Amino acid sequence: EAKSLITDKLDYLLHPERGRLLTPESEAFLKNAGHIWGERDIVIVISDGLSAVAAESHAVEVARGLRQELGDTFSFYPVVVVPFGRVKIADAISDALGAKMAIILLGERPGLGAKDSLSAYFTYLARNSSVDSDRNCVSNIRPGGMPVPWAVRKLSVLMRESFRLKLSGTTLKDRLTLDDLQRLVPLSTDDRGLT
Repeated sequence: EAKSLITDKLDYLLHPERGRLLTPESEAFLKNAGHIWGERDIVIVISDGLSAVAAESHAVEVARGLRQELGDTFSFYPVVVVPFGRVKIADAISDALGAKMAIILLGERPGLGAKDSLSAYFTYLARNSSVDSDRNCVSNIRPGGMPVPWAVRKLSVLMRESFRLKLSGTTLKDRLTLDDLQRLVPLSTDDRGLT
């Protein structure tokens, strides 16, 4: 577990910039851990964000799926859990560890009947200097939106391409359609939460 500068949910809502930064203690811990663990490719970060329900419902399954899909080629740091984290905190974590890529699995805005909507943002060479245009996102990960198996496959394809091209963000093009995903990972109507 790592900590942002946020102390509670109200602080999270009122001061978003504080949710992007690690406490000095967490930064020091991760830098030390990075030296012990050695250089690895990917760090997966999980945060409750605006919907703890989404993170609790889907983040572990997505993280496990990514390790299964990508573990043949890439090495992983232990998963880092950050209560009250914002998207950019993954950059700070990646910077402290020296990871080649960071991906944060984040509970997104509850509402519109989708309180379990998880988003995944990944950045190649994520560092404190990274900006929003350096990131790619797969959103609405949930049974009634982007089913977890499809999200895992889409993310793994994009992340492999990101490593191959050594870039991410607006310059990395996503060409996978929903029909492509259904061909790659066939799901029944029940699996997609459409019944």
